[in-house]
Amino acid sequence: MIWEIEIQPKDSDLEKCRVNKDFHLLTPGVKVKDPITSASKGLLVSGEISGEQIQKLVTELLVDPVVESCTINKLGNLPVGEGTNDPCLATVLLKPGVMDPTALSIIQAGQDLKVPVVSVRSFRRYFGAPLASNEKDVLFRRVLANDAIEMVVEGPINQKHVAEGVPYLFKKIVVPIRDLSHEELEKLSRQMSLSLNREEMITIQEHYRKVGKDPNDIELETIAQTWSEHCSHKTLRAGLISMARSTTTFLRKPFLRLPASYEKKQARRIGVSVCLKIMQVSSSSMKTSTFALRWKRITAPLL
Repeated sequence: MIWEIEIQPKDSDLEKCRVNKDFHLLTPGVKVKDPITSASKGLLVSGEISGEQIQKLVTELLVDPVVESCTINKLGNLPVGEGTNDPCLATVLLKPGVMDPTALSIIQAGQDLKVPVVSVRSFRRYFGAPLASNEKDVLFRRVLANDAIEMVVEGPINQKHVAEGVPYLFKKIVVPIRDLSHEELEKLSRQMSLSLNREEMITIQEHYRKVGKDPNDIELETIAQTWSEHCSHKTLRAGLISMARSTTTFLRKPFLRLPASYEKKQARRIGVSVCLKIMQVSSSSMKTSTFALRWKRITAPLL
């Protein structure tokens, strides 16, 4: 059995205000009334739970009676927000497989209360008058939900909307990069949103040519993530300090298994005869008769 618990605010409806504000920001110059008259949040609680037990869960755990009111139905009953006669425009659910911390907490708390909760899914619900198709498109696609992790159900929900999904079937995807031209490597980086430049893609291609195989999509995504510039891992934005002067350089190549001559070349290029420091934390050093270089160590795929 699945119980549908819908919780409405008694006073300020902050979610309604947010949605209406965002909707009007996305429809400038269009005179239209607020699309949402009220909003609620809720939970779908499944398990062999009696009416008395679900009431206990609501009273002791889920609802603050000072600021909230609540309705409890079995899934499938047409929901009507408390205090409004407007129809339900949409219900927003997390997509199957997306972590729901609220639900996980309620399952644990339900067990502590001796209520046999098996699963929980949270939702948001929106009420208002029927909308024109263009208004509905803006509201559903751009305001109510994050399409990456949430789905919008028009109107109320039923059993088919809360199905657990189908078993995941792994499919290995091999990306043939060894024979691609430089232009095709750049195109592949854009298509897969890797954010890797031509030089980096060529470096990856050369590695997989050496090992005699093509990478799979997970390998490429891993390299792209760890070669990203979120912590300046590739450019090492730090001053190169010499005894003669200070300057700043940007090491343009990925700083991964570069030949020792590369550090020398960079120092020579900017005219630093003795480089004493780049990074102080998690750093390594290299000394020769002419150079003393120090660089940051990072954990990243080494090709």
